[in-house]
Amino acid sequence: MYVVLRLRISANGSIHALMPYTVQQREIPAGDPGTRATVGVMIQLITAASMHPDIRDMAYTIMRPDKLKPTTSIYALREWLRLVMPLVRDPITAEALTDPVAALYRIQLDGRAPGDCDDVAMLGAALALSVGFRTRLVVVGFKGTGPLTALDSLDPFLHIWAEVAPPTGTLVWTELDTTRPMQRVPMDALSRVWIIPIPREA
Repeated sequence: MYVVLRLRISANGSIHALMPYTVQQREIPAGDPGTRATVGVMIQLITAASMHPDIRDMAYTIMRPDKLKPTTSIYALREWLRLVMPLVRDPITAEALTDPVAALYRIQLDGRAPGDCDDVAMLGAALALSVGFRTRLVVVGFKGTGPLTALDSLDPFLHIWAEVAPPTGTLVWTELDTTRPMQRVPMDALSRVWIIPIPREA
């Protein structure tokens, strides 16, 4: 089961109307079908948020694409995510996804928006996408974690991050996986990698 958190915004758009959240709950299957369903929702949230003016304005403020080299812009975004999105794990019984616009408003109000790897991936991808950078999601599984159900034969997908490349020119990807150190992700033990490009137009 995953939970999508969205803000309830007042009529005048005040970010002080952060609470209560509107929570949507849906059943998802176990194993790879559940991962595909969750990633599908993530891409929907990313592409929708990338067209939001507040996301675009924040991306411009952080990345300054008119003044900085593309690689410098990407590293500025990565450092900003590291500072404002401390790791907090999902509830045991749910896969919680926070709408990137909701995460941004919480950052503007409280100075930070705790989340896990998928929350960082969505906000980072939405910000980069909003100012024309190429983005993709990377989902990985690890050796020895074993199948989740009797129907699975492979190690489960357990971690996700966004990668960003300059809008044009050579396709060089930079990861925005700022939760990796806190989660002690064993990058030397990858058994599966799934890469999902995010279209720049919805």
